[in-house]
Amino acid sequence: MSGALTKGYWGVRLAALRALRRMIGLHRARVHFVWRVRQFDARGRLIGKSTGPNITHDEGEQFMAQVLFSQEASVPDNYYIGMDKRGTLTEGDTLADLVDEPEGSGYARQPVPSESGSWAIEDSTYIWGGWKAKSKEVTFTASGGTIPSCLHLFLCTVASGTSGVLLSSYTYPTNPIEPGGSYEATVEMLLR
Repeated sequence: MSGALTKGYWGVRLAALRALRRMIGLHRARVHFVWRVRQFDARGRLIGKSTGPNITHDEGEQFMAQVLFSQEASVPDNYYIGMDKRGTLTEGDTLADLVDEPEGSGYARQPVPSESGSWAIEDSTYIWGGWKAKSKEVTFTASGGTIPSCLHLFLCTVASGTSGVLLSSYTYPTNPIEPGGSYEATVEMLLR
């Protein structure tokens, strides 16, 4: 088949699948997160990248419900993206469960302000449609030493400590970040 015919064929098939899902009641609301990460060496060369899903923690689910529906929680001035080495992730994890979050060598949880310039809100192009909120890209740059390898990225509501809300986490083993090297990350929240 030609490219145009194939695209048209699949476009019709996807529209038919969406209509069928709505007719039989399978179009339920869902929220999930996707991480997009890239790692660069000190010369700025890309040495690794990945896109993948996560686990949404109980505290994060409660926080979102309280912000949206009861105002028992409020939107923080900033969200923060950080890194750690937890072995197994569970829905019950909190910030107190973080393991070996890096210290020094330029590492700090990176802020993502909760304002329109830091989050792009747009209609999602994923197969089942919906909306997405995409964070600005944050960068971890090693300086004065190496940031050790980590297993997870996380999104939380505090710059440091263990008293904030852990929203989500993703398993992505990183290489150590050598001085001058960097690690870039964005998180997307998909609503469908």
